[in-house]
Amino acid sequence: MDNQLDPFVRLFTLVRDVLDGTVREDAAAVQLREDTSSLPREAVVALSVNATEFSKRGAFRHASVMAGLAMAAGESRWGRTRSSPWWLAASIYVDAVLDLLEQEPDTMLQSAACDVVDLQIAELRSEGATEELVDVLNMAGWLRMTPYVHDDAVSDAVDRHRSWLERERRAEGTGTLLDARRRRPVESPLQAIEQALPYLDEAIRSSSGYRKAAALRARACACKLLVDFGAPDQDALLRVQTECVLAALPLLDPERDAMTHLHVTTALWLNGLRQAPGSLTELLPVPLGEIARRFGIAFALRVGNAALSICMRAGAQQLVRELKQAIDAVRSAGPQRIAKNLAPSRSRAELHILPGDTLSCFDADRAIQSGKSRDHSPVSRLHLAAHACDHGQGIHAMELIEQSQGDASLPSDVYATAFRLKAWAGELAGDQHRVAGRSVEAIQHYGAAGWRYLFHGLDEQAVDCVARVVGTYQRAAKRPGVLGWAAHSVGAVAAWLSYAQDRKSVEFALYQAYQELSRVRLGTRAAKKRRAMGFADMLTLHRVAKGMESDVIAASPSPRELTDTTRERLEKAVAAQHKLGYAAGNENDFDLLRSLSYLSEAERGEGLTAEAEAANLWRGFDRQFNDSLVAQSDDPATCFLRFTERAGQAHLERQLPDSTVLLSLLAGTAVRGGNRNRHVALHTMRVARGELLAPVRTFSYLDSQLALMGADDRHDSLTLHPFATDIAQMIEELVKYPGWDEVTPTALAFLDATTYFGDLTDAVASWREAGRTHLCVWPHGPLHRIPFHLLHVDGRPLADEFVVTTVQGLHSLERLSSAPPPDGGHLIAASACGGVAFRMHDEPRLEAHAYEVAEAIGATPLIGARATREALLERMPSARFVHIAAHGSRNDIAGWRQCLYMTPSEQSDGRIFAHDILELDLRGVEMVTLSACETSSFRFDLLDNQRGLAPAFLMAGAAAVVGCLWQVHRDPATFFFRELHNALRGGSPKIEAFRTAQHNTRQCYPEYRHWGAFTYLGAW
Repeated sequence: MDNQLDPFVRLFTLVRDVLDGTVREDAAAVQLREDTSSLPREAVVALSVNATEFSKRGAFRHASVMAGLAMAAGESRWGRTRSSPWWLAASIYVDAVLDLLEQEPDTMLQSAACDVVDLQIAELRSEGATEELVDVLNMAGWLRMTPYVHDDAVSDAVDRHRSWLERERRAEGTGTLLDARRRRPVESPLQAIEQALPYLDEAIRSSSGYRKAAALRARACACKLLVDFGAPDQDALLRVQTECVLAALPLLDPERDAMTHLHVTTALWLNGLRQAPGSLTELLPVPLGEIARRFGIAFALRVGNAALSICMRAGAQQLVRELKQAIDAVRSAGPQRIAKNLAPSRSRAELHILPGDTLSCFDADRAIQSGKSRDHSPVSRLHLAAHACDHGQGIHAMELIEQSQGDASLPSDVYATAFRLKAWAGELAGDQHRVAGRSVEAIQHYGAAGWRYLFHGLDEQAVDCVARVVGTYQRAAKRPGVLGWAAHSVGAVAAWLSYAQDRKSVEFALYQAYQELSRVRLGTRAAKKRRAMGFADMLTLHRVAKGMESDVIAASPSPRELTDTTRERLEKAVAAQHKLGYAAGNENDFDLLRSLSYLSEAERGEGLTAEAEAANLWRGFDRQFNDSLVAQSDDPATCFLRFTERAGQAHLERQLPDSTVLLSLLAGTAVRGGNRNRHVALHTMRVARGELLAPVRTFSYLDSQLALMGADDRHDSLTLHPFATDIAQMIEELVKYPGWDEVTPTALAFLDATTYFGDLTDAVASWREAGRTHLCVWPHGPLHRIPFHLLHVDGRPLADEFVVTTVQGLHSLERLSSAPPPDGGHLIAASACGGVAFRMHDEPRLEAHAYEVAEAIGATPLIGARATREALLERMPSARFVHIAAHGSRNDIAGWRQCLYMTPSEQSDGRIFAHDILELDLRGVEMVTLSACETSSFRFDLLDNQRGLAPAFLMAGAAAVVGCLWQVHRDPATFFFRELHNALRGGSPKIEAFRTAQHNTRQCYPEYRHWGAFTYLGAW
């Protein structure tokens, strides 16, 4: 923190930076504890009060962060006594975390809150503060039971526990190593509930009045959970549950504890021990609006949601109607996030009180059970479908919904309700089909339910459907076609990823699903198993698992402008960068391993220095801009439909010329023989006309459950595929001076093609005989950085036999047949002074390079003062071939900030960023060639969506990009690009021109680090 600022401003600025993602929460807490500067109590108390207000509005994540930082500030200065500001912050923190855990299971947060509440209990016991001790004891008990209970009182405890376990698995995969060290394993249900009981029993013994009622309610809940999880002496536990509820009844005080009053009275009502409430006032003596005024909107909506779930279960339609009206009145004043959390219960409640529906819940339930549910109005059919879902009859519910939607008399304002119901019904229909052994139908329903859930922002339900797709596939993997449908269904969910509330978690679940779908068992039955998979099935998996978002964007290129939100983030990041005076290497640090890692929200520095703060702001901009690209595309349903139309085997074969072999790589997993341990595996598809093959290579030295590794230090976190370290070593060896050889012996060992493709000797011979002269490689993840043309077969590089190119996605094949006829010429541009303002040296040889290239083809280069950002952006769309020689920045912090440094002008500092390229229409550009540092290096996320200069040119419509995989000397670069553009001017096809330039450069500069640096990406 800047000690020159006012203490209040210092503290709240730090909190703002944490909430914005600029500073890591753990780093901020450490700074507050270690900071010795003065900080008034009032500042810490004010922060705690602000946390309370956030919590009342339902922003529990923000509230827990703010309270946690207030605790850190208070503990180091005033200790952890009741008189310290730490105490107030701790109480608010525990409340916020408990509410947050209802929505977002997180064992790390739960553990931290349990530690805090135990510290409070010890202090209160020593002081004899009975009333406050009872409240804290009650909180301690609820915290231990949180993975298994929910406010609605009817949620299934076993399902909730399973959701916790699944979310923890995702958290472990997407978090940092530091998180993993702090994360505790989820307790077994019986063990966790047994741990809660001593707290609750002490609270019961030490309390009276409404506090005792709350403790008795918690004790009754614990007994019910023990029964649900199969504890012994269940009859005795049920008796204790009833005794606790009855004992709590005379102690209830709805004015002070509306939730306990609701749960106790309805428990007696639902068990026939009390008359059903005849009105909303009997159910909730204190109106929801008054509860909201006293305790906050979030708590009022929790009470209303719990009451709504109970009334729906009991079929009390009139109460449901009144409750919905009361909830709508309260939620209209609350933030959107609260509405999202209530969406499932609210939408289901609407189905029981639809306008024009004359069916009572009793009649609807009886009609479903008797099978007489067809002769009704469209609105009543939706009501019937809801009851069918209550009985697990998803198939029947889907039939009723489709009948309703197909009826022209269905009111338009009810159609959205039917759409939401379809997600729930589809999931249940999938369950029914799975039990009946109809695997494909089950998978189809799960996939459709998953994307519908994601459309409504219900991440957990969507992820659960993805897990069901994978589970169903694993039980029926040997059946033909099942893998293809499973991959298609997971891909359908992935198409709606931009709608996720927690993209990081959903993205990891999708990655995990693709890894599971890729898994095969190798050994004596391997060939039969892979034949059962089918080539078309594996092709579908490759297509959806590898950069589907990038492929969809690039398949329909159009200018994409910065949104207002994205521009605001950009301006904030630029301002932070300006404070540095471009001094630190945020733009130019060479970090090879980072460039091979997966882009992830876990990749975030502490943010406590100006450099780290700027880096985190750039990361935030990068994510925001990427999301805006997807948002500016067609709607996901249309995009995915178009995408799947191009995914078929026949379509792919039609796109490939006779001379081309496509090698598609998928970094997946495999199980060898009887060993159940998963190994990192490389799934390779070889596709050519008349030849289809899908072998799998395993790497037994790389044992991994999910093929992910973490790298952590105090400042940063990375997520890596195990291949990344080998590829980094390969590149480091290739760029070394080889002495009298063309390449070092160590690099040569890394270049054995057998490692990646198996034995290609026979295949290469057969391709040569068939006249196949072009190998097109479609890599995955860190494999994008492999120089495939340098891989050796029989002691010779593949470039000896073939022209080797790569593609970002199969949209490049579409460009072969759909590109408009180009009418532009060559645009050659270079800047010697671009980048000088950013601590780079003036490089006259860049302009000399451009002049030589232009002279060879009779063009006039755009150099010197004319080679400005504005001039280049204006001229590129009308060119046929574009060549740029300039300083470049790979920028591994934010892929869309990779840039080229052109000549500064009055309008700009000369930089052309990757995101600037996407504002252009380059569909008339056949090839972009980039003579700049590592322009073929780009970042990629877990789903292989790419960000960087080369992807930007392709997404903007350019057919192909030729760039450099690593830094290359000026002389071979000039020679290569001069030869390339000379061949293009002579009319050679693009890949033939590339091969000519590559061959001629090799003759003059035989070291692999020179001629091997150039790579071809895109259509040919």
